[in-house]
Amino acid sequence: MREAGFNRMTPVVLVSDDQNPHAMSQGFQAGASFFLYKPIDRDRLLRLVRATQGAMEHERRRTRRVQLKSKVHLRIGPQEMEGETVDVSMDGLLVKAPKAIPVGSSVNIRLHLSADVKPVIAAGCVSPAPITWAFILAGWLSKKAKDSRSFSCP
Repeated sequence: MREAGFNRMTPVVLVSDDQNPHAMSQGFQAGASFFLYKPIDRDRLLRLVRATQGAMEHERRRTRRVQLKSKVHLRIGPQEMEGETVDVSMDGLLVKAPKAIPVGSSVNIRLHLSADVKPVIAAGCVSPAPITWAFILAGWLSKKAKDSRSFSCP
């Protein structure tokens, strides 16, 4: 259930009438986030739904894409090129590049937001995207990403 990336953060509630503790253990091993016994207590179910809403809203914000057209300078090993961002999220940038960059390549990035502001310097890995290339920037908002020269893709 959790192996599909799309379901990794989805809250899963397992409802069962099996009171055996082993059943609960099996449910959690199968990927359940929460376990409820039958008959379902209405108040308990409502508390559970309210508790999961915060996690679901965080996941929505994490994957929300915001359009942004900005100049970006890319360096892949000794090769350098200019590109343009299409959109951004908390997990990365979608960048139009003049030519394809192999998936999995480490990329050093200099994002120019405006002439008045120093560029954002980061590093990331190329992952496939339709038509253009998406640069997933591992830790691009993190203080650990300050030295992008030491970054390597998994």
